Amino acid sequence: MKELNLQRQEAPLRRLMGPGPLDVHPRVYKALSSPVIGYMDPVYLKVLDRIGELLPSVFGRKGGITNAMPGTGSSGMEAAVANLLEPGDRVLVCVHGYFGDRVRQMAERQGAEVTVLEEDWGKPIDPQRVEDALKWKTL
Repeated sequence: MKELNLQRQEAPLRRLMGPGPLDVHPRVYKALSSPVIGYMDPVYLKVLDRIGELLPSVFGRKGGITNAMPGTGSSGMEAAVANLLEPGDRVLVCVHGYFGDRVRQMAERQGAEVTVLEEDWGKPIDPQRVEDALKWKTL
């Protein structure tokens, strides 16, 4: 069996503009190499408190609760939909890919009245169609 001779190479820093993977700042890599702490560790709770102090300014909020929530992008979408929609709310969802279909499903689970504009996956939806749909009296 032939042995591979691989030399360690540093990956160049690049500005990646696609949906993923994305470029990560060196400070983030350094933080990721820190020891892992449990969610009940006093240090973790202090970090979470500090995040809670800083988040309102990130979102331009004064008062109320702004909370950090670990999870995937889909869990963030689900949290937004669940917090914004109530049963009977009317919502327009553009479906032209996987995530648009996920938002449709989430809105339906919330009991919203969902109007869907569909297009072939990967093809953008004409903004005029969205504008026309928003003018309907049913929305």
